[in-house]
Amino acid sequence: MRNVLAFLLSLAFFLAPAAAADDLPVVTLDEALASAEANSIGLQQARIKLDQTVRNQDAVMTTFMPDLALTAGLSTGAVFPGHVLGEAAVESTMFTGLNVSAGVAASFTFDGTMITDGAGRRIAKEGATLDYASAHRDMESSIVDAYWSIAAGDASEQSARLSLENAMVSYDSAKEMYEAGLADELTLRDAELMIQQAEIQVQTLSDANALTKSAFMNATGLKDDFTTEPMPGTVMLDLPSPEDLFDEYAEGSLDIRTARNDLLNAQNGLDTANVASFVPVLAVNVNYNYAGSTGAGGVWDYSHQTHALTGGVTLTLPISSMIPGSEADMLRKDAGDAVSLASLALQSAQDTLLEGIRQSVMTIEQSQKTISMETARFETAKRSYELAQESFSAGLITASDLNTRRNSLLSAELSLLSAQLDQLVASYDLSYMLGISIESLQTKYMTTGEEN
Repeated sequence: MRNVLAFLLSLAFFLAPAAAADDLPVVTLDEALASAEANSIGLQQARIKLDQTVRNQDAVMTTFMPDLALTAGLSTGAVFPGHVLGEAAVESTMFTGLNVSAGVAASFTFDGTMITDGAGRRIAKEGATLDYASAHRDMESSIVDAYWSIAAGDASEQSARLSLENAMVSYDSAKEMYEAGLADELTLRDAELMIQQAEIQVQTLSDANALTKSAFMNATGLKDDFTTEPMPGTVMLDLPSPEDLFDEYAEGSLDIRTARNDLLNAQNGLDTANVASFVPVLAVNVNYNYAGSTGAGGVWDYSHQTHALTGGVTLTLPISSMIPGSEADMLRKDAGDAVSLASLALQSAQDTLLEGIRQSVMTIEQSQKTISMETARFETAKRSYELAQESFSAGLITASDLNTRRNSLLSAELSLLSAQLDQLVASYDLSYMLGISIESLQTKYMTTGEEN
C-alpha cells in the first residue's frame, strides 16, 4: 500500500505543472519583442550613437561658420600724496581715471577637408542608422527563435504529459486485470515501467524548456512565468533559386547596405586625403579694438578714445604634401588601400549573403519534406496506437506492446514538431536576410493550398 501511495504521489507531481500552465498569462510575440527592445543594452547604445550622428549632420553648417571672440576690460588707478604729477606734487590721494577697452575678433579658415565634410557626416549617419537596424534585427531574430522554441517545447511537453496520462490509464487497466486474476505480475510491472519511462520523458523535456525559458526571460526582462502563443500553422513555401532571391533582394539586405556604406565611407576618406593634400588653406581674420578713458579729471572726451580695425588674409600652399613619400602621400596611399579593403569586404558580404540564402532555402526545403513524411508517420502511429488500445483492453496484446505503440506515436509527434520549428525558424532567418517581413515572404511564396 505504501508503494502504491508513493507511486500515485509521483504521478501527481508530474501532472500538476500541466494544470498550472493553463493559469499562466500568455505573452505574445509582439509583447516579448517590445520588452526585449526596452531591455536591450546593445540596442540602447546603438540608438545613442545614431542620435549623435543625427545631431552631427544637423550641425553641418557649423563647418563654414567663422570663429568669433569678444573681449572687454575695465581698469582704474590712483596716485598718493608726495607723488609728482606734472610739475606739482600731489597733496592727497587722487584717482587717475577709468580705463575701458573692448574688442571683437572674427576668423575663418578654409581647407580641403571642408569640401568632403558634409558627405562624411551623411555617411556616418547612414552607418549609424544601419548599425541600429542590424542590432534590432539580431535582437529580433534571437527572440523570435527562442520564443517559438519555447512554444514548440511546451507543445512537446504537453504531448509527453498526455502520453503519461495514457500510460496511467493502461496501468489502471492492467492493475484491474491483475487483481481479477486475468493478467500476471509481468503485465502489471510492464505497465508500471511504461509510466516510469513516460515520467523520464516529461522531465527531460521540462528541464530543456526551463533552460530555454530562463535565457529568454533574461533577454526580454520578463520577471513572471508565462506561456506563449501556440505555434502557428506551417506555411509551406515554394521558393525560387537562391541566385534569383539574391538578385531580387540583395541590395535591400542590411548586410549589403552596410558594406556599401562602408565603401562610400572609405571613398570619402580617400577624397578627404586628396583635397587635404592639394587644396590651399585660406585663412581670414578681422579684429576691431576700442579703448577709452575719463582721464585724471574724470571727464570722458574723445581725445581719450582710440579705435583700431585690423585684418589679414593668408593663403598657404601645401607644397610638402605633394612630395612622394611625404606623410600626406602615405596617408593618401593608406586611404586608397582602405577603399580596396572595403571593396573586398563588399564582395565578401555578397558571397556570405548568397551562401546564407542557400542554407536557409535548403533548410526550408528539407524541413518541408520532413514535415510531409512526419505528418504521414504521425497519422499512421496515431491509428496504430488507437488499435493497440482496443487490443490491450481486450487482452489481445501485452502492456509492452502497447507501450511500443505509444512511444512510436510520441516520437512521431515530437519529430513533426521539430521539423515544423525548423521550417518556421528558417523562414524567419531567410526573411531577415532578404530584408523583408515574414508575412511578405509567406504571402509571396506560399504554396497554394498548403498550410499545416
